[in-house]
Amino acid sequence: MTQLNRRQFLLATGTALLAGHSKARSQSHLTIPISRRTKAVISRIQTIRFSNLGKIYHSPNDQDRTGRGIWPCRTCKGPMRDCQEKDQRSEKIYLPFVMAPRRQTDMMVRQAYQLLPEIVRRQTAFVLADRLVQYPEAYLPYLQQKQQVVLVGSFVGIDNARNMAEFPQWLVQLHQLELLQVEVCIDLIHSLGKPIVDIIYALGDSPSNFALTFRQHIQAKLHRILESKGLKQLQRPLAWGADEVMLKAFARRLSPLRLKAHIASPNARHHYDGQVTTSTILQLAMTEVGLTATQDDSFDMQALIFGRQPQASTFAYQPNDEHQQSLDQQFAQQLRRLPANLHSKTLIIDARIPNGAWDTQCIPTSDNFLAFGSWGTFTNSCAQTLAIAKLLHYAQRPTIQRQLLLEAVVHDVFTIGYAEARDRNSPLRKQLQSSGLRYDDTCYATAMEVERVFEVINAFVNERITEVAPQLGSVTFRVIPQLWRTFESQVFLDGSDGAISGVYRTDLNPTIFSPIKAVPSMTQFALADLEQEFNSL
Repeated sequence: MTQLNRRQFLLATGTALLAGHSKARSQSHLTIPISRRTKAVISRIQTIRFSNLGKIYHSPNDQDRTGRGIWPCRTCKGPMRDCQEKDQRSEKIYLPFVMAPRRQTDMMVRQAYQLLPEIVRRQTAFVLADRLVQYPEAYLPYLQQKQQVVLVGSFVGIDNARNMAEFPQWLVQLHQLELLQVEVCIDLIHSLGKPIVDIIYALGDSPSNFALTFRQHIQAKLHRILESKGLKQLQRPLAWGADEVMLKAFARRLSPLRLKAHIASPNARHHYDGQVTTSTILQLAMTEVGLTATQDDSFDMQALIFGRQPQASTFAYQPNDEHQQSLDQQFAQQLRRLPANLHSKTLIIDARIPNGAWDTQCIPTSDNFLAFGSWGTFTNSCAQTLAIAKLLHYAQRPTIQRQLLLEAVVHDVFTIGYAEARDRNSPLRKQLQSSGLRYDDTCYATAMEVERVFEVINAFVNERITEVAPQLGSVTFRVIPQLWRTFESQVFLDGSDGAISGVYRTDLNPTIFSPIKAVPSMTQFALADLEQEFNSL
């Protein structure tokens, strides 16, 4: 999900993104031949500035500014370039396909990238538009290695605005910037002589009914840009969402698969997706990921989708809803009756409410299931889980499949799930309260508070999953705070083969804040590793 926050747009800009980056890396970029045409595009990027947003070159974007606990100068009221706080991020420049330092758009994306076939990774560059304009020179070595490019991005949602007249000026400018980024990124990629083979864009979550109209408006502008750049063939309907766009980009590089869907409540409407129904969102997500619908048993994958009963609130958690309980019990029975030989072809999505599982009834009945997801809007969780499932189907790596499945269950059910974690009567919230702590899905105030909270979370979650889901085997997890909040944190299965760290703070207690120190067999996959990915083969 992309949340709107006026304060983040009022922060003064000017922080050099590369503060503290190594001299060696800087020099290596200087040795790369850059054409006059490429230099001209970069010069244009350097001049882009908006009155409310500031400059974009070498500056944090709107996603970065929400990264409390990651970015420096979280409370400084003056220009960020004047802040004396040292940048202690583990990565000064993110991978070109890392949207933000959050589990779903950071460590999960790195894990998913490793599932792509080698031929895809050798040939195709995946880049987010706002990352590319943030520090274009840093990504040139990666782009120059590849034969083709997939360009990815999203337009920030409109929150509750009823028409464009209600848009604040910073939002108007942000949409202008996002469209401009499409143009300059296309120009930069073409200046390198690289063809763009796919463009994946979405409109961020928006509860307003006007979002449907605005989606058509912004889509028309995007399509005009593509036509003007000779890319009319890449036009297609603008999707909902944001967090899942890069996972969709990965999955689209693989051949289509047949999906059979079982939906508990196909006509339920979704709060953050323009009040669109489950079946409508699923169909668009399938198209975006590269799946075709089938109703017979010749499917490659099948999806079991828990949903809200149609008369229920699309947003509020209502644990005593008898109609919901009846629907859930019927669908959970269908899950429990599923033959064991179909587990490896089945994925589960909990679409009953945004941002976490409703309860534990959706938990897989074995660790052989293909994938699980209930993070974010239904568009987020649906497209994300379909994409991961498709990647795993082709990768045929059971160890990684089990790891990703269990990590998703731990995060989505036990760490942020409503009945388990976020409701005022949840076991996790009560456990924290008994220690004088609180469950906060927005942000904690200090590193010490975060440390104490996550010590409780780690002990509690490991105990709880063993108690509630023994069918998933004997497992131990580490939950690492990434943005100093329970809502979006890294989760790792101890001893797994595919544990890849996301961005973290290097100046805090490493047993709590550093995956590299806290998790056995943890690896890093940063920009330098991406550039050198195939040099040793």
